[in-house]
Amino acid sequence: MVFDPSNNLVLYSGGHVYVATYNMAISKTTDGGTSWTRDTLETSYSTCNALRVDPSNSNMVYAGGYTGFYRSTNAGATWAQSSAGLSGTVNDIAIDPLTSSTLYAATSNGVHKSTNSGMSWSDVGCSGVNSIVIDVTTITTIYAGTSSGVYFSTNGGSNWTAMNEGLLMTNVTSLGLYHDNYLYAGTDGAGMWRWTLNVGAEERYEKTVPIMILACYPKPARGNVTICYTLSKELVTDLSVYDVQGRLVAQLARERQAAGDYSVIWHGQDARENAVSSGIYFCKLVTDDAIAIEKIILLK
Repeated sequence: MVFDPSNNLVLYSGGHVYVATYNMAISKTTDGGTSWTRDTLETSYSTCNALRVDPSNSNMVYAGGYTGFYRSTNAGATWAQSSAGLSGTVNDIAIDPLTSSTLYAATSNGVHKSTNSGMSWSDVGCSGVNSIVIDVTTITTIYAGTSSGVYFSTNGGSNWTAMNEGLLMTNVTSLGLYHDNYLYAGTDGAGMWRWTLNVGAEERYEKTVPIMILACYPKPARGNVTICYTLSKELVTDLSVYDVQGRLVAQLARERQAAGDYSVIWHGQDARENAVSSGIYFCKLVTDDAIAIEKIILLK
């Protein structure tokens, strides 16, 4: 699910609809989820794995999945397949933040790059790619999470180098980039790992989960949000909710807690118990030695 960056009442949801078989479908709401319209993009077995809206032009919406890549130039009103030069199942999409016509698609057959808003593609390497992120501080640096580990390119995908030292599980299913400080890699069965990107800092992997696990549901939520987390040892915890500008909305807990499972209800209110507006929020759990962040989609 993705938001229109210029209107948080407009959301897109990707997946499939079952009509004799599973068909790739995109749903859209313009009223924060009260009503939805749906477009079926494929009529054979297919599904949507990735959605992106161009942050500089919300008319440009991209969808990828099993059977290829689709693009809309009119905010989802119509869709066209645009898979020339692209092969494999699309698992993730990244948009260059400075040149939005440059896209990267993470597919089962490798990283593919487009310089014309997805109209045509070229294979730039790797294989079995599940996730891809662009380092916004350098733009030309790209990280790919694959079934054989993490790879990076410093020249827009022309060359790739493995960065798997200390990584016990090389089937990397997701990647996350925290500014220019850390690259996080989620693995299939071996937790979350962290690589330090700071200039001058020691670059090594650190296993940060299973120190704690954080989850928020339902997604999207109407009213109350249930926040669950697990601590594997006694820790001082700070559980808070922030808005998309990074401002503190509400502090839900700040105390030393024993190892175990915890559940907290956020009622969609700020520190003064005033109801907050619909939109995206972030639940942040900070302990002595780790940080976990989970996105909240709140609808009214």
